[in-house]
Amino acid sequence: MNKGLRSSIDEWGGKHGPLLYIREQLPDGETLVPPFELANLSELASKRDVPDLCRRIRAACLDMGVTEFIARTSYPGIPGDWDKMVDVIESIARIPIHLLDGSNFPTGIARSLFEQCKDPRVISYAEGEGIDYDPSKVTISFTPQLPLPHSTITDHPNRPELLMMDLSQPIGGSGAGRSLHNMSESDAVNFEYGSRVTIPTLFDPHLFDAAYGTRLRLRELGILDEDDMAYQLEGAFDLSKRHWLVQIRAFSERREADFSLDKGDRTFGRQRLMGVTPKEGLELTYLKGRERKEAMKFEKTHPGEAYLFDLNRDASTPRLAITDDPMHMAGYAVQSKPYISHQATRFAQRCLRAGGIVNLHAGSSSLVYRRMGLETGDRIRVFSDGNKQHVERV
Repeated sequence: MNKGLRSSIDEWGGKHGPLLYIREQLPDGETLVPPFELANLSELASKRDVPDLCRRIRAACLDMGVTEFIARTSYPGIPGDWDKMVDVIESIARIPIHLLDGSNFPTGIARSLFEQCKDPRVISYAEGEGIDYDPSKVTISFTPQLPLPHSTITDHPNRPELLMMDLSQPIGGSGAGRSLHNMSESDAVNFEYGSRVTIPTLFDPHLFDAAYGTRLRLRELGILDEDDMAYQLEGAFDLSKRHWLVQIRAFSERREADFSLDKGDRTFGRQRLMGVTPKEGLELTYLKGRERKEAMKFEKTHPGEAYLFDLNRDASTPRLAITDDPMHMAGYAVQSKPYISHQATRFAQRCLRAGGIVNLHAGSSSLVYRRMGLETGDRIRVFSDGNKQHVERV
């Protein structure tokens, strides 16, 4: 990793550090990352009036042509939210800039978020991730809230030639809880599309090009360990449909299989399969669930037992809870969900770190599971070469 980038992460956190480094230290960085303001969270929470900060936040919003902003937190260092702690502390989104008329408003936001950071569940989660967590080190940013849709681009960890992207937009407004998604794959070498799914009335196809262009520019900057690590980028579009980078995270170590999988009828392959198992497969317990919390119940009743969680697709729509923390999940299958959205990143990262598998288009695998008559508690052996997967009973 670039030394300047690492230093910025160590000081400002995995969300804020990369954006600050790109915007302030790299050529044309101001054309990749929108303006934002940074502060130490606990220090800001202890203040009363911050009129200068209010003026700078307002100016950044007006510069981007928007009237709302978002407050986000980040934890310095690695490990931290650069590679872990996904969606552990909630952001406060769509804050109208007229609230900045009161010069103490940002301090109220900081106090609210600081209370979240001190939550024993956050501390416990961080400890489970191996993070030496200290709430007083958390940083806060205030960034113009760019219009929808939002983009998520994920490097495939086992297929270096493949990029996966999801464009999303809430149905019925930003707080409605459900979103429409468009998905696309691209050749990571020359950025030519392998396939694309678009709904022209919802998303302009050129938005895909703009978002992929951001990924290409980031690669050209040469600040990331592109050969060893797969990354995930989040972005948004301004009113002129220009794409902006709003977060980078280390998604998973890259790993390519030294074998090719072809085991007959129960071998299935889709773009949204990930993970490389040992050639002899990985033995797991099968868990079928309709809610995320069933995984957590399983972990309490089967401590230390590795399992594959076959989750009903609608159950992955609600926001993740901080208690959705699957320490021993080594397989995750969910039907017809978008590419590594916020609701899937945490589970996917857990499974990939464990040398397990992820299937985000599990219609094909669930049919296999049903044909096999699998029920919760059955033992299975799964095989994956990062392109195809296979399952059999033990």
